[in-house]
Amino acid sequence: MDEGENRPTGGLFRLQPNLACHKMIDGIICSNALCSSPDSRVTYHADSGRRTVPGMGFDPATGNIDKRRVFVRIATADGVPDGATVDSEGFVWIPLGRLAHRPLRSRRSRRPDDHAAGCAACPMFGGPCLDIIFVISASISARRRARRSRRPAFAIKGGVKRLPEARFRG
Repeated sequence: MDEGENRPTGGLFRLQPNLACHKMIDGIICSNALCSSPDSRVTYHADSGRRTVPGMGFDPATGNIDKRRVFVRIATADGVPDGATVDSEGFVWIPLGRLAHRPLRSRRSRRPDDHAAGCAACPMFGGPCLDIIFVISASISARRRARRSRRPAFAIKGGVKRLPEARFRG
């Protein structure tokens, strides 16, 4: 990614089972998430620099992607997609860090639902039943930038859960 988060110098890569690396997408400004639908047929990728979360068809057997489209576009006034995960119902959780300070739970129909307050980033489901969403509290202020490694985390138990993650077969 471009450290200044302005130029499209990044890419999305696939690590194959034989450990070969293959570039799948070019022109990413700031890669900030990668997650898949419950059936693994759709993959979502947040590009914070473009304020978009593309969705794309994914073939689990070959690792190929196709039908890339914008799943969610975030208005400048609403924040920046800062991570993402998918729950077992197929909803994509996208924290809108920096400006809006709220995570977004978006339906496949692209209509957002607001949930839980806080300047959230990097969501992940956990707990024994995968029904707790953990997020870190993000800040880009100069004073807190030096303390990034000590960002507090918080948990939300909201009645949804995540299916177990697929394991790398390499």
